[in-house]
Amino acid sequence: MSERVMKVVGGVYEEGLRDAVYKLASHYKFDAEEAMKLFGEIKYVVGVKSVKEKSGGKKKSVCVPSLPLPFCGVVDEGKCNGIRLNHGLHTQCQNSKEGLGEYCKTCQKHADKNASGKPNHGDIRERLECGLLEYRDPKGRQTIPYGNVVAKLGLDKEACVREAEKFGMTIPEEHWQVMEKKRGRPKKSVTGVSDTSSEPKRRGRPKKTKKVESAVGDDLLAQLKAADDDSNSESRRSSGEEEMEEKKKVKEAEKEAEKKRKAELKQMRAAEKESKSVEKAAAKAAKEAEKKRKAEEKAAAKAAKEAEKKRKEEEKAAAKAAKEAEKAAKEAEKKRKEEEAAAASELGSESESESEEEEVDAEAFEFEGKKYFKTSDNLLYEEDAMGSDDPEPIGMWDEANKKIQPVEVMSDDEEEDDE
Repeated sequence: MSERVMKVVGGVYEEGLRDAVYKLASHYKFDAEEAMKLFGEIKYVVGVKSVKEKSGGKKKSVCVPSLPLPFCGVVDEGKCNGIRLNHGLHTQCQNSKEGLGEYCKTCQKHADKNASGKPNHGDIRERLECGLLEYRDPKGRQTIPYGNVVAKLGLDKEACVREAEKFGMTIPEEHWQVMEKKRGRPKKSVTGVSDTSSEPKRRGRPKKTKKVESAVGDDLLAQLKAADDDSNSESRRSSGEEEMEEKKKVKEAEKEAEKKRKAELKQMRAAEKESKSVEKAAAKAAKEAEKKRKAEEKAAAKAAKEAEKKRKEEEKAAAKAAKEAEKAAKEAEKKRKEEEAAAASELGSESESESEEEEVDAEAFEFEGKKYFKTSDNLLYEEDAMGSDDPEPIGMWDEANKKIQPVEVMSDDEEEDDE
């Protein structure tokens, strides 16, 4: 357990112990301060704790006063803005804000539970708006002077001053006053006929004196005394009734404030619950929409995949059919060519003998840039005519004159007529 926690626990224990001793002293009629001495002196230790920083392994020291010190009118901006009771002094919380906002984690937790949005004992900045000893916390407890705490704890004034100077504080004079707090009911004031005699009152039954006043005087004195007693009793009654009425009003106001705080807290919790319900419903709807969208995307992807598969199958079937048709066409073409080749082979065997007989032996010959074929008997044939079965000469070469002489070609019928 840390030193700070030990100190807080010790302070709570001490306050509880003192309350118990004073209640017992009030009931059994003994000296409470004398009884407190039986428990010994309660010591306070300087709370210096080491805290590891998140960024590295280095440690930083946070100093806490070894003695309880009062609020001196200065707010430390680097610390939590919450108020701690601190023996009734209502001082600033010594915890760091730690980047959480205006309060530390503990004070913020208390503020979240309160309808005012502030810690249980208030905000330290509220103490700047009133006198040092005029502050009252939300529970109605007024700040007590530092002198009462010093006397209650048996502290040395010089030690307190030195401890305050360590933290740059100067304790104002008004804090050193000691406010007397009377316990029990206030004494009743009795007003009667004043005794003009300056003699001290003696114990025992007073001496009898002879009545020298007249009956009228006795009656007047009795009437005055009765009127005075009635007035005193009426004033006591009225003051008691006023006190009871005031207490009743305070209790009713506290009850009403507590009721209002609980109603606001209940309303706030209901609103928070409603907000969470709305967020949950929205998250559920978003999840369902996302699920539906994914299902639709999956179905669309599946349909596209099926369509692509079907298209590929159709293309494959069409390609197969085209391939088979091409194969059939090739086979038909092959068959046709084979038939043509067979027919040509038959015709070729018949005309082969004729072509061998009519074949002309010719050699290439060129005249005036044009190519011819010239036979041994000087007949000239065109180059294209040599590919035909029955070429006809275009003329005869005249070697002496170096020119082509025309030649008359006789048909087969004319040759038969000449014969």
